[in-house]
Amino acid sequence: NDLPRRAHYLQIAALPLPVIMAVTITTADYIRGAFGVVLAFGLAYRGLKKKSLSPAGAAAAFLVGFSGLWCSYRFGVTLLAFYLSSTRLTKFKAELKKKIEDDYKEGGQRDAVQVFGSTLTGSILSLIYWVLYRVDAPITAGDPTLRSAILCAYLGFFAAANGDTWASEVGLVAGVSDNPSPAPDPVLVIA
Repeated sequence: NDLPRRAHYLQIAALPLPVIMAVTITTADYIRGAFGVVLAFGLAYRGLKKKSLSPAGAAAAFLVGFSGLWCSYRFGVTLLAFYLSSTRLTKFKAELKKKIEDDYKEGGQRDAVQVFGSTLTGSILSLIYWVLYRVDAPITAGDPTLRSAILCAYLGFFAAANGDTWASEVGLVAGVSDNPSPAPDPVLVIA
């Protein structure tokens, strides 16, 4: 039964709600929130239909996408770039990956654990930024404030997540021909 596991995800997702509810929500927040709901739902639904997300992964992607877009357009665009580029690379040489991966899943089929595993730190940073600053402003040169540090940490986190995802998706098939030969039988060497 997967119900206790799903309930655990909901508890994790609900942790920041008391803090968020204590903050006054502005018109700009409502606009970003509405945009976030529509775009996050559309992308989660698309991911589910194209089999790049499992049902639990689509729900997690909706939560992550909505929170990123709600907190800042900059966070949302960064998150979208990560999601779309990584999804595209997951499908890169899919037929070859199917031959060499034991646990290959059509389209990638990311589940909630994988979605949260690759985005949770960024989501926490975006929520901290929203609670503390609520200003959708760029990083400014020479600005040593915590606001700029959080923005840089968010960008750095997703740069690292992109590097990891891209390396695992492209590196798996780099230099492998479309007709890989089977691995030779192991040889026992006695010295």
